Amino acid sequence: MKNFLDKKLSDLLVQNKIAGMSVAVTDRDGVIYSGGFGVNSTERPNIPADDASLYRVASITKVITGFT
Repeated sequence: MKNFLDKKLSDLLVQNKIAGMSVAVTDRDGVIYSGGFGVNSTERPNIPADDASLYRVASITKVITGFT
């Protein structure tokens, strides 16, 4: 599964011109996959994204809060 997700997510990053992203897939037992793609920040493009990268999320937190 890791190789499949790594490839698909890397392709999505390029196709959609996304600077960077961090992804986690979980089940009821915890994290079953995590990864980082691209860069951590467009302001610091020399720092690669990883599964622990922090991002500025602005107003998107309202959606997350409303969903949970």
